[in-house]
Amino acid sequence: MPTVSAFVDALLEILVVAALGFGIYLTAAHYAKRRWLQRYGLRTIGVVVRLETDTSDFEAGYYPVVRFEPLGHALLEARYAIGNRPAAYTCGETVLILYDPNQPTRFVIGDAPGQGWAWLLAVGLVGAILTYCLHLVN
Repeated sequence: MPTVSAFVDALLEILVVAALGFGIYLTAAHYAKRRWLQRYGLRTIGVVVRLETDTSDFEAGYYPVVRFEPLGHALLEARYAIGNRPAAYTCGETVLILYDPNQPTRFVIGDAPGQGWAWLLAVGLVGAILTYCLHLVN
């Protein structure tokens, strides 16, 4: 009969794998969005007007709010979906914006294709370390 300890270990392993899978999904989704915008999106210059924090995050990051003018639309101010700690941008900084011409609030900052893979590597490494540590405990 399985012990409570074996059940807890199995549950922890499932949680680690689920968290790893979710992290990979988020990274892949952002990478796909960036690739789509590089291929079909429009480019413009924007300005970081402020940095916002989200206290609901595990570790609050700084989310840039940018102002830019999409072609055929009024001046737009929108919060970027990716936050960083420490802040990756400063107020008043000029940034390249890639946006969806049909939905300008769907945008990314910059044109660097490799950003998402760094997160994928980090998430994978943390998941592998946690899984290894769980196996050491057994």
